[in-house]
Amino acid sequence: MEVTTSCLLEIGANRDGSADALVWIDNGEVQAQSYDELDGQVTALAAEIARRLPPGAKRVGLLVDDPVLCLRMSWALFRIGAAVVLLNTRLPVNALRDQCFAASCSVVVTDRASVFADNGPAELQAEDICATASEGRERDVRSGFASARTVLFTSGSSGVPRGVSHGIRAHVYSAVGSNTNIPLEPGDRWLLALPQYHVSGLSIAFRCFAAGAAVAIAPSQDLFDSARKLGATHLSLVSTQLDRLIRRAEAEGHTLAGLTLLVGGGPIPVAMSQKAVSLGARVYVSYGMSEMASQITTTDGTGSADELSTSGRPLPFRSVRIAATGSGRQADASSGAIEVGGRTLFDGYVGVSESGPRDGWFATGDIGLLDESGRLTIRGRLDRMFISGGENIHPEEIERLLLQQPGVNRAAVVPVSDPEFGRRPVAFVDPVLDEAAAERLRDTLSLRLPRYALPVAFYPFQSDAETSISKLDYRKLTSWAERHRKHAAGR
Repeated sequence: MEVTTSCLLEIGANRDGSADALVWIDNGEVQAQSYDELDGQVTALAAEIARRLPPGAKRVGLLVDDPVLCLRMSWALFRIGAAVVLLNTRLPVNALRDQCFAASCSVVVTDRASVFADNGPAELQAEDICATASEGRERDVRSGFASARTVLFTSGSSGVPRGVSHGIRAHVYSAVGSNTNIPLEPGDRWLLALPQYHVSGLSIAFRCFAAGAAVAIAPSQDLFDSARKLGATHLSLVSTQLDRLIRRAEAEGHTLAGLTLLVGGGPIPVAMSQKAVSLGARVYVSYGMSEMASQITTTDGTGSADELSTSGRPLPFRSVRIAATGSGRQADASSGAIEVGGRTLFDGYVGVSESGPRDGWFATGDIGLLDESGRLTIRGRLDRMFISGGENIHPEEIERLLLQQPGVNRAAVVPVSDPEFGRRPVAFVDPVLDEAAAERLRDTLSLRLPRYALPVAFYPFQSDAETSISKLDYRKLTSWAERHRKHAAGR
């Protein structure tokens, strides 16, 4: 099956131009823009950007804080066939300059005043573009969509952020494949509460426009109020957001009936997913990454504990295989290195010499297993596995057990240096544990874990180690734990 090379927004306008394409809140009031209106505005913006772009601009950066404007500008850039570098709006100026340099980005469209102070790429002011764009002076910019590209920088939770390069069709394949598994149709509204410089946020518009649904943009981090006010039917969430949504619903005596929740971005406690199901939501657990244009595998929405304990099956246009791996004294024959391929696979990294896909496959660095029904279970990462006294330890296995314990909301496990065993595991947990609670938790874990895998210490969860998309910087946690252990040993 081949997907279209025409702009999904334009297709939506031709299908039903009066349907809502974009809804948002402005000064407390819900605003809406139809497919016809958004398509016309994006076309006018595209023509104006094309007029202003310097000759030979290889890649165009997008640094726009206003999420509504960011969506319009990104699709305008897609319309002219640009290679769009979606810059992280939370980075300081020097880091933004580094990203532009790594991506060979010579010009940036922005809603900020003088970002680089003449020491970086040229800047096109979004306000000026909007002021002079005119639907009556449109150029032929509708044919560029098929040649558009994106560069998305990874979160860098386990290494230096890298620019992931995709052709636009990879995002379309990703959207179409997702929509075959998660029902989405005209009249539905998918809440965009994740940054658009991250693949989880960017992919929402592709899914909505492919289905004729509307993108609903939240004005704040209050997902519960935003979802209700905007009439959202679908939400993309990480575990922290899901936990907050459940707590808010329970506190106010509401259900989550009518909501479809796509959760991922890291381990999702089965009990948390089941709680959302018990409150009426339809929950899909997903495994994905920037290199595969968002989702790779996703559960089927049935909500069973057996299904929710996995990351589901490969979606259409994706392939997953397991390669044997093993190190240390014991080789783990039940799992292996996850490799992925298919129509959503990225082309390679920009600005670094690191290799990308080989022979149509990409080694994710994750460890997992495929069961007899083709469902994938993530066991951890190769680069997080460590050896303690000759034994392989997968921190994610310990984290998974911790998150199954009553009252444990968040957990992270990292290794610390040990003179006898080389390295030993320590755990960060939320809420804070006193000595008695920590000992009880260790006793409970000992029923499922070998002695060498039991955390030797429990520390308060460090929220400042979370990135903007609620992933964890394990290097920061490890550094904190090492300092704390040395300080305790020196007392």
